[in-house]
Amino acid sequence: MKTSLFLEKVTTMRLLFDPSWIDGCPGCPGPVFNDAIADYAIAGLLKQVSSTFKVKAISEGLMKLSRQMVESSSKGLIAGWEDGDDICPPFHPRPKANGPHPDPWFNRFGETNLDTGAAELIKFSPAMEAVMIAGGLKQLASLTTSAQFSKEIFAFGQQIVKSAAGVLFDEYCGTVPKPRPKPKYQENIRGLSKAVQGMGELSENA
Repeated sequence: MKTSLFLEKVTTMRLLFDPSWIDGCPGCPGPVFNDAIADYAIAGLLKQVSSTFKVKAISEGLMKLSRQMVESSSKGLIAGWEDGDDICPPFHPRPKANGPHPDPWFNRFGETNLDTGAAELIKFSPAMEAVMIAGGLKQLASLTTSAQFSKEIFAFGQQIVKSAAGVLFDEYCGTVPKPRPKPKYQENIRGLSKAVQGMGELSENA
């Protein structure tokens, strides 16, 4: 899974499950989905991102945690259905966003824009992407109501950061960026300017 896609999904989950993102005021109703649905969605994302890591302990650990969350949330889904919870509750109306749509930065963040076919604008090193995923895991840890699951998700994020920290500096300093070359049209303009100036001098001498 691309890091950008993972972060976009984390953002979407915050829009769905984080009370401060949904209502934006104290005492408001909060998320429209019950806790079991939130945990089930988080478990699915953990499963998807687990294949990103080559470290066996992290990959298998995230998969195991995902399975545990699914087993736990499935019981809550049945209980919620029997209690009469709305399986498909209505969404709160969202405020109109500012800026252009689609957002050029959000759509092209580190990957090809499928709508325009634009080339990748930003490329990060593997260690940097691992740290970014760890940041996403920290956000997911705040979206579950289970203290145990939150603790375990955050612990995996810490493990990822510790693993990446050892090579992050070397990756960053290993490739020194070069200044971009000057556009050729500037050289053409200079040449044209000299040619026009030379023609002017010839006409004056004539």
